Amino acid sequence: MSAEVEPSSEPTTEVENQDWIATVGHRPKPDFVPEFGAELAEITVGACTPGNASAVRVAKTIRADLVALMSRAHKGSVRRGQNGDLDEYEYPVSIDRDPIGELRHPTDKEKHIGTWQYRIYFGAPSEDTDVLVWLLPGRKQSSKYDPNWFVVQNGHIASAKDRMARWRTEWAARRFP
Repeated sequence: MSAEVEPSSEPTTEVENQDWIATVGHRPKPDFVPEFGAELAEITVGACTPGNASAVRVAKTIRADLVALMSRAHKGSVRRGQNGDLDEYEYPVSIDRDPIGELRHPTDKEKHIGTWQYRIYFGAPSEDTDVLVWLLPGRKQSSKYDPNWFVVQNGHIASAKDRMARWRTEWAARRFP
């Protein structure tokens, strides 16, 4: 039996997660690095075989799931895992001047979408405590299919750190005439 899971855009109960609020904070405002939108499209719809309408439908659902997860992060309602499932987020995954975190989809450790797991990397800048900065959408193969999954993930984290440093520089530059 396959451990594959279908993506789902079903609404979830939005309950504020006090652990998220204590570690990340209330951050209702989004900001995005310039590459984010195109990369999100690339890892979802752009990863489909041209002409495969079924795959495009699934990819659009995955993209909707990821956007819904981001929206819940702004509301503070991302969840801790239950019954052995992964948490929907980890914060921090890397500590720099500002820590980098990740949102995860799907969260069931035994499931994946195709052979893929999706991550959205974010920054929670100390310069602007209302903002979550969306740094990098990524996908990696599940450890079940690629024993070197961590190489891809570590590359994503390094890129997210670089983008957070760039965001911080640009944020500071916008403050001066």
